[in-house]
Amino acid sequence: MDYLIIAKWMTDWSGREYGSPSVVTTVIDMALNGGSPSNPIDMPMVGTWEEQTSLETTLMLIVKLSVPAMLLVQPLVTHFILSKHDDHHAPMPHQVGH
Repeated sequence: MDYLIIAKWMTDWSGREYGSPSVVTTVIDMALNGGSPSNPIDMPMVGTWEEQTSLETTLMLIVKLSVPAMLLVQPLVTHFILSKHDDHHAPMPHQVGH
Protein backbone atom coordinates (compact mmCIF):
# COMPACT_ATOMS: atom_id res chain seq x y z
CA MET A 1 0.00 0.00 0.00
CA ASP A 2 2.89 2.34 0.78
CA TYR A 3 4.30 1.81 -2.69
CA LEU A 4 0.93 2.59 -4.27
CA ILE A 5 0.56 5.80 -2.26
CA ILE A 6 4.03 7.00 -3.28
CA ALA A 7 3.43 6.03 -6.93
CA LYS A 8 0.15 7.94 -6.93
CA TRP A 9 1.75 11.02 -5.35
CA MET A 10 4.62 11.01 -7.83
CA THR A 11 2.40 10.62 -10.91
CA ASP A 12 1.17 13.75 -12.64
CA TRP A 13 -2.56 13.20 -13.11
CA SER A 14 -3.11 16.67 -14.63
CA GLY A 15 -5.74 16.53 -17.33
CA ARG A 16 -6.75 12.99 -16.44
CA GLU A 17 -7.98 13.33 -12.87
CA TYR A 18 -11.01 11.22 -13.80
CA GLY A 19 -8.70 8.26 -14.34
CA SER A 20 -6.76 8.64 -11.10
CA PRO A 21 -7.03 5.27 -9.36
CA SER A 22 -8.08 4.89 -5.75
CA VAL A 23 -5.37 3.32 -3.59
CA VAL A 24 -7.87 1.68 -1.24
CA THR A 25 -9.89 0.24 -4.12
CA THR A 26 -6.71 -1.06 -5.76
CA VAL A 27 -5.54 -2.81 -2.58
CA ILE A 28 -8.96 -4.36 -1.94
CA ASP A 29 -9.14 -5.44 -5.57
CA MET A 30 -5.69 -7.03 -5.29
CA ALA A 31 -6.72 -9.04 -2.24
CA LEU A 32 -10.08 -10.16 -3.60
CA ASN A 33 -8.88 -11.06 -7.09
CA GLY A 34 -5.46 -12.52 -6.31
CA GLY A 35 -3.54 -9.73 -8.02
CA SER A 36 -5.60 -9.58 -11.18
CA PRO A 37 -7.32 -6.20 -11.61
CA SER A 38 -11.04 -6.63 -12.12
CA ASN A 39 -11.76 -3.09 -13.33
CA PRO A 40 -9.14 -1.91 -15.85
CA ILE A 41 -11.19 1.19 -16.66
CA ASP A 42 -9.11 3.49 -14.46
CA MET A 43 -5.58 4.39 -15.45
CA PRO A 44 -3.05 1.85 -14.17
CA MET A 45 -0.88 3.08 -11.31
CA VAL A 46 2.23 1.36 -12.68
CA GLY A 47 3.04 1.31 -16.40
CA THR A 48 0.55 -0.67 -18.48
CA TRP A 49 -2.20 -2.99 -17.27
CA GLU A 50 -0.01 -5.99 -18.06
CA GLU A 51 2.82 -4.57 -15.93
CA GLN A 52 0.45 -3.70 -13.10
CA THR A 53 -1.14 -7.16 -13.21
CA SER A 54 2.30 -8.76 -13.05
CA LEU A 55 3.31 -6.53 -10.13
CA GLU A 56 0.06 -7.17 -8.25
CA THR A 57 0.38 -10.93 -8.74
CA THR A 58 3.96 -10.85 -7.45
CA LEU A 59 3.00 -8.72 -4.42
CA MET A 60 0.10 -11.04 -3.56
CA LEU A 61 2.43 -14.05 -3.78
CA ILE A 62 4.83 -12.33 -1.38
CA VAL A 63 1.94 -11.59 1.01
CA LYS A 64 0.70 -15.19 0.83
CA LEU A 65 4.19 -16.47 1.69
CA SER A 66 4.99 -13.82 4.32
CA VAL A 67 1.95 -14.26 6.54
CA PRO A 68 2.53 -17.96 7.34
CA ALA A 69 6.25 -17.29 7.77
CA MET A 70 5.54 -14.52 10.30
CA LEU A 71 3.04 -16.70 12.16
CA LEU A 72 5.28 -19.80 12.28
CA VAL A 73 8.74 -18.39 13.03
CA GLN A 74 8.04 -17.02 16.51
CA PRO A 75 6.33 -20.19 17.88
CA LEU A 76 9.08 -22.41 16.43
CA VAL A 77 11.87 -20.28 17.89
CA THR A 78 10.09 -20.20 21.26
CA HIS A 79 9.60 -23.98 21.17
CA PHE A 80 13.27 -24.66 20.43
CA ILE A 81 14.47 -22.19 23.07
CA LEU A 82 12.18 -23.68 25.72
CA SER A 83 13.02 -27.26 24.79
CA LYS A 84 16.74 -26.45 24.95
CA HIS A 85 16.18 -24.77 28.33
CA ASP A 86 14.22 -27.82 29.62
CA ASP A 87 16.99 -30.21 28.53
CA HIS A 88 19.52 -28.39 30.72
CA HIS A 89 17.27 -28.69 33.79
CA ALA A 90 16.13 -32.27 33.30
CA PRO A 91 16.81 -34.51 36.30
CA MET A 92 19.66 -36.97 36.10
CA PRO A 93 18.59 -40.58 35.48
CA HIS A 94 19.64 -41.68 38.98
CA GLN A 95 17.56 -38.81 40.51
CA VAL A 96 14.27 -39.78 38.88
CA GLY A 97 11.74 -41.01 41.43
CA HIS A 98 13.46 -39.49 44.49
